[in-house]
Amino acid sequence: MAVPEVLIVGGGVIGCAVAYELARHGVKVRLLEGAGLCSGASGANGALVWPQAMARGIGLTFSLANFRLFPALGEELGVDLEYRRTGGLVAVGADQWERMVAYAAAQREIGLPAELLDGAAARACITIAWWLTTFPGATIMLTVLGINFMGDWLRDLFDPRLESL
Repeated sequence: MAVPEVLIVGGGVIGCAVAYELARHGVKVRLLEGAGLCSGASGANGALVWPQAMARGIGLTFSLANFRLFPALGEELGVDLEYRRTGGLVAVGADQWERMVAYAAAQREIGLPAELLDGAAARACITIAWWLTTFPGATIMLTVLGINFMGDWLRDLFDPRLESL
């Protein structure tokens, strides 16, 4: 086995992405992961690509790059990543409205879609999922539980090390 130029510890989304990009540029990379690719936080999250950030800086720069590159990644890899750019909805109280006006303007300034909706318009966006506005606490709890169970199930399904148990 060839000696790597770069050793990456951690096979989550970030570790895999760094290894992939370095290898694309001819760097000899070795990736070490103790529990299976994307078996930690990367395998149990909500799978969001969320480019919005409250403050400009390196985090926003990387998020914007990801936002622009991710849609073509599946085609580049020859696999359907099931990526869909669908948007999001953030609810704020009246005390945060002016801050959100500035935030939405800043998002549009850097090329991201952002609009402000009043309560009625926001509810109209989610008429299919009426329980989101009727029972928000229960919805959040069930969503978190569902994501965790789904992540565990996928890990158990695809982790080849579990076949020997």
